[in-house]
Amino acid sequence: FPVTIPQKTKSLALPARRLLAWLAEITLVTASGVIPFSVGAYINSQTDLQRTPLNPVLAGIERAIAQPLALPVNYGIRNVASPTNFLWSIGLLTPITLAGWQLYLLATTGSTLVKKKLGIKVVNKEGKPPGVKAIIIRKGIGRWGIPVSIAYVLWRYSFAFPNLELFTFLVLVMVIAESIGINSRQHLS
Repeated sequence: FPVTIPQKTKSLALPARRLLAWLAEITLVTASGVIPFSVGAYINSQTDLQRTPLNPVLAGIERAIAQPLALPVNYGIRNVASPTNFLWSIGLLTPITLAGWQLYLLATTGSTLVKKKLGIKVVNKEGKPPGVKAIIIRKGIGRWGIPVSIAYVLWRYSFAFPNLELFTFLVLVMVIAESIGINSRQHLS
């Protein structure tokens, strides 16, 4: 089915459309986790609801995330409101699924849904979609893995530790810096 590009986005330069696509994709993935988690946290704060033990998978993930971030962890089985387990599971699985699907589309078609709407297609030297291996290396390692790792090391071994707001800021700065670096390298080639 044909994709029509809105007239306003057609007039945007490619770097602006790429930035817009990146922001939209990040917002979608983030919102798909933050919204169910926030609703679950709100429901959990209501004291009159029936309580059940926290899902063991969620408890394990909580410990795995909390330890390197120096967050307090409740190692006992805590009880949460019944809908909270479901909502927090959705908040964990939805961003992973959505990001995986978008990366799959990018690897096999050259466009995510947002990129397609904005008239952006990623291709290799032969003009074909890049493939799964190239996307894992470019996006998983290059776009996210290295910048987040550098931000973590800078945060962990500096005065900023254990301030999570500064860690989040460092991650954002590193990811944006990496993205700007990729964009400038592509325009030079």
